[in-house]
Amino acid sequence: MSHQIVAMFPTFVSLVAYERAAEFNPRARTRLEELERQGTGTLKDGQWQSSHELHMDPVFKELADFVRAAVAARFDALRYKPANLAITGFWGNTNRPGYQHMAHAHSNNFISGVYYVSAPDNAGGIIFQDPRKQAQVLVPTIAELTDMNSTAIRLPSVAGQMILFPSWLEHFTETNRSGSPRISIAFNLMLTGGFGSPETFAGGFVQP
Repeated sequence: MSHQIVAMFPTFVSLVAYERAAEFNPRARTRLEELERQGTGTLKDGQWQSSHELHMDPVFKELADFVRAAVAARFDALRYKPANLAITGFWGNTNRPGYQHMAHAHSNNFISGVYYVSAPDNAGGIIFQDPRKQAQVLVPTIAELTDMNSTAIRLPSVAGQMILFPSWLEHFTETNRSGSPRISIAFNLMLTGGFGSPETFAGGFVQP
């Protein structure tokens, strides 16, 4: 019989290519390696993370500007009015071979993302998990895995590509099975100033 599927309340993830990646990535990689050698940041479980204020570093200013432009374009595509957003965190990640990053979300933020500086073959992708936990209470036997019946969606890591997603969307990274580090820059942004609909008592205000 004819059967029409209607998708309701989808979760939107944006993929954005950085046109200056060829020039930017080598400089970013060199700077991150320098910061790690200096002993800054945190090293744990095969992953080094820089401080969360990388957007203040002159080397990464152009990427921070690109992030802001990409988020503004996402707002326009989703038909939101322009909004003021502040970067609340902007940090580098070096994930060594044999290691992954466990499942987590980015609390107390609105939009999060990751940009890949270096992504060798078999370096592992990012896995987004279905936020509807109750949908996994009873799962029929799957005949063919599709986007409609999956409880997780994988996106590959691609050097020069940015992924934007709602901060509440839980995700993790796969084990790096290449022979080289997977290097990325992650970031969070939060709405500032006034937003929402105050006239319907659904407004908000965050002090910039």
